[in-house]
Amino acid sequence: MSVSVFVILSTVGAFALLPVSRVHAPPTGSYFDNVVTILMENNGYCDIVTSAGPPGSCANGAGSYETRLSANYSIAGNCQSDSICSTGGYTATSHNSEGNYITMVGGYDYGHTGDGYCCWGIPSTDPNIVDRLEGAGLTWAAWAEDATGSGTCSFNPGNGIGLPRNADHFGFKTFSDMDTTARCANFLTTASGLTSSTCPSSPTASDTAFTSSLTASAPNYIWLTPNDCDNGHDPGAAFGDTYLSKLVPKILTSTLFTTKRAALFIVYDEGNAGCGPAPCENTSSTPDYIYASWSGPVAKTHFVGATAYSHRAYTATIDQNWSLSCLVTGYDCSAPVMSEFFTNPPSPNFSLSSSPTSVTTQLNQAGTSTITVTPSGGFTGTVSFTTSITPTTGLTCQSMASVSGGSGSSTLSCTGTTAQSYTVTVTGTSGSLSHQINVPYTVTSSNGNFGTCTSLPQGWNCGNTNGLSGSYANIVNGVLQTRQLSQGVGSDSSYYYATSQKGTFPWSPCQAPANGVLLTGLTVVNTTFMPTVFQPYGTYRYHIAIALYYYLPNGPVTSQGHTHQCLDTQSRVENINGLFSVVGTTASYDAGDSFGYDRVSLGAVAIGQTYTLSANVANQCQQDLAAWSIPTNTPCQLSGVEIGIEGFQFTELDVNFQSYAFITSAPAFDYSLSSSGGITVQQASSGRNTVTATLTGGTSQSVTLSCVTSTLPTGASCSFNPATVTPTASITSTVSTTSSTPTGTYQVQVTGSPLGATTTPATFTLTVLAPKYTLTLQGFDYDGGLEETLTLNGHQLTQLPAVDSPQNAGVYVSFTVDMTSLVVHGANTLVFTHANWDCGVADNTKNVQITDAAGNIIFSDPTERPLSCTQSITYQFNA
Repeated sequence: MSVSVFVILSTVGAFALLPVSRVHAPPTGSYFDNVVTILMENNGYCDIVTSAGPPGSCANGAGSYETRLSANYSIAGNCQSDSICSTGGYTATSHNSEGNYITMVGGYDYGHTGDGYCCWGIPSTDPNIVDRLEGAGLTWAAWAEDATGSGTCSFNPGNGIGLPRNADHFGFKTFSDMDTTARCANFLTTASGLTSSTCPSSPTASDTAFTSSLTASAPNYIWLTPNDCDNGHDPGAAFGDTYLSKLVPKILTSTLFTTKRAALFIVYDEGNAGCGPAPCENTSSTPDYIYASWSGPVAKTHFVGATAYSHRAYTATIDQNWSLSCLVTGYDCSAPVMSEFFTNPPSPNFSLSSSPTSVTTQLNQAGTSTITVTPSGGFTGTVSFTTSITPTTGLTCQSMASVSGGSGSSTLSCTGTTAQSYTVTVTGTSGSLSHQINVPYTVTSSNGNFGTCTSLPQGWNCGNTNGLSGSYANIVNGVLQTRQLSQGVGSDSSYYYATSQKGTFPWSPCQAPANGVLLTGLTVVNTTFMPTVFQPYGTYRYHIAIALYYYLPNGPVTSQGHTHQCLDTQSRVENINGLFSVVGTTASYDAGDSFGYDRVSLGAVAIGQTYTLSANVANQCQQDLAAWSIPTNTPCQLSGVEIGIEGFQFTELDVNFQSYAFITSAPAFDYSLSSSGGITVQQASSGRNTVTATLTGGTSQSVTLSCVTSTLPTGASCSFNPATVTPTASITSTVSTTSSTPTGTYQVQVTGSPLGATTTPATFTLTVLAPKYTLTLQGFDYDGGLEETLTLNGHQLTQLPAVDSPQNAGVYVSFTVDMTSLVVHGANTLVFTHANWDCGVADNTKNVQITDAAGNIIFSDPTERPLSCTQSITYQFNA
C-alpha cells in the first residue's frame, strides 16, 4: 500500500470587511458589504450586562457602555445567568482562548483547545475564512494592538508593550497557508496609547492607524485583536467596557460606517462557565453564554436574538453573507446563520443535504439516505420531494414524505433489480423555490467476499503485513481480517501496514496489467468494513484504504523532476491524532516507483459500525495525473487493487473487510455548465450572453436551464432560447430588468434540470446601471450660436452650438448630448430644427447615434440628411 509523506478579538477585536472586485466590482453581501469584528476576553454574559439590558436578564454586570450599545442595536439572547438563557444566547466553543479564535477563522478548532499552539501548523488542506474571501475577490485586513512585525509573518500581537499573545489571540497564525509574504502583509499593528504591560487606571484607545483606515475604500473583512489590557483579560470587564466606549464611537462615525453597508460585531472569546451546549468541540455539561452584539447601519435596533448561536455561527454568517463555501462539514457548515440581526436579511430559502452522501446496497435490498432541509432567511414553508433516476431502469425509489415547518428530514429509500451504478436526483420544492441534490447509488450483485488466500497476480493474497509481532492480514470464511500492531514505531516516512492485494503493482516492477485478473470496464471498487479494535498511543496516524494502481501504456512520463510509468492512489479514511480528516482532503507525493495521490472519501468511523468505502477507477487516475500536472487525457490501465490498513505509532488497529465489489456500468449522465461572460444592462432593459452545457459523461439527454431565483436582483427575470438544450450545445440566456431593479453587481447562477452526476451551477456577473442615454452626431456648418434646436418628445433638449463658432463653418463637427432626463420608456421622437436666419447654407446632419448606460446602441442613422430653415429632421427610437 502506498505511503504518504507528507479578528475577532479576545477582548475586543475589530474585523473590517470591504469588497474587492474580481471582475468589475466587489460582490454585494446579503447583510453587509463590510464587517468589523472585535473579540473581547474572558467574561460571561452576566459579567457585562447591566440593568439596562433585556427585561429579566442579568443586571449586575460591569459593561454599562456595552449594555447601552446593545440596547440601541442588538444582543444575542436574554440570559439570566452565564448558563441559563430564556431566549437565544451565544456560547464559546472551547476553553481556553485559542480554540475560539481558530474556530472564528476556520469554522472549527481542529482539536487545539489549549493556548500556546503556534505557528502555521494546521495544514493547507484545511481551509480558513481568508481562503474563501480571497477566492471570491474580497479584501481583508487583520489588526492587533501594539504588535511587532507589522506586515510580516513574524507578527506578534501586544508584543510591543510586553503583552505578547502570538497565535492564541490571533487565529490566522495557526493556518499553514497564511504563512506567505502576500498574506502576512495584511497583518497590521495599531498603537493603543499604552506604553507598558502594566494596565493604567483607564484605557487610552488611541488606535489612530486602525480608525483612520475605516474609509470608503477599506477592506471587506477587518479584524482587530486588542491588547490584554484593553480586551479586559488582565484588568477585568470594566476596563474593557471603558475601552469600547472610547473606540466604538470612532468606528460608528467613520466614513466606512456612515457611507457603506457596514456592520460591527463585538463578542467575547469565552466566559467562565464551561464550553457550551452541544455540539461542542469539548465535552461540557454547562453552557457558557457570552456577550455578542451586532451594530451599525445594517443592524436591527432594540433587538434581542431568539436563536442559540456559537462562534461557528459567526463563521457561517460570513460564509452566507458573501455566498462563500462553508469550511468544515458538521461545524460552520451546519451552524445557524445570524440573519435575524440585520435589517435586510435574504429572502426565505432552503438547502438540501444527504447522509450518507452515497449508498451501496445489494440486489433487491433497500438502501437509504436521509435528506435534510436546512432553512435560511426565516424560511418556514413545506418542502415536497420528487426523485428521478439515471439510468431510468433497474432502480426504484419510494415516495418521500414532505418536510413541514421549514426544517427537518425525509428518508430516500431505493431498491435495485440490476447491479450497476445509478444517480438519484432528489428535487425539493416549496412554492417557487426548488433545489436538487444528487445521491449516487451502487447496487452489487452479491456479497463479493474475498474467497480464500490466493497468490498474486490472481489474489486476494494473505500475509501482506510489516507490523510488529502479532500483526496479520488473513482471509477467514471469506472475510479479510487485518490487524496492525505498531506501538511507538513508524513515522510519516515509515508506515506499517496489513493489506490484501489483487493484480500487479509498481514494485513488482511497474508493468502492464495481468490478463484476466481485473474485470474489463471496471468503473468502481467498493469494500464494506467494520473497525473492531483501536488502541491509541503517542502521536499516531492511520488509514483504512482502497489503493488503486495504474500502468501508463504510452510510456514513462516525467513531471516535477520525477519519471515513472505507474500511478499509486488511495481512496481512504484518514485519522491523525484522533481527528478524522475532512472528506475531499488530498495529498500528492513521490512513492519512489510511481506518482502518488491520496484522497479522503469517507469521514469519521466508529468501532463496531459497518461502512462502505468506494473508489472511482477513472476519477482516481485523472486526479493523480492532475495533481502531478500531467495531461488528464493520458491513458491509464488499472493494474492492481489493494485493500487494508496502514499507519504508525498507535498500539493496535483491527479492521474486518466483509466484502468487496467490482462494478462495471455505463457512465452516468453528466455535464458541465459555463457562461460566455457577464451581462451589463441599465434598469428597465435586457441583456444576453451564451450558456454552454458540455457533455462529460454518459448518454446525452435534454436539459432545461434556469437561473437560480435567489441570485437574481429584485425585479429581474431570466429566460433561455431555446428552452432546453442537449449537451454538448449552447443556448442564449436573456436577463431582463425593471425600473425597480436595484443598481449594483450580482453573481447570477445558472443551473440545469436534471443535474448531471457532478454538475454545479455556472456563474456570471450581472451589472445593473441607472438609466443614461447619450446622443452623438456630426453636424455640417453648425457655426451660429444656438442655430440648431433639438427637441425630444416635444420638449427642448438643447441648442447647438452653444456660442458662435466660426471654426465650424463649412465642415462636419461632432457633438455629444446627455438626453437622459427627457427619454421615456417606449417610443421617443427626436426633432432637429434650424433657426430662421443664416439660411444660405444647409446645415446637414449625419452619424446620429443613441447609446444607453451599458454602451448598447439603441438607435443609429449614418445617413447624411439636410437641415435648413425650411427643412427639419425627425428621428424615432424606442427605449
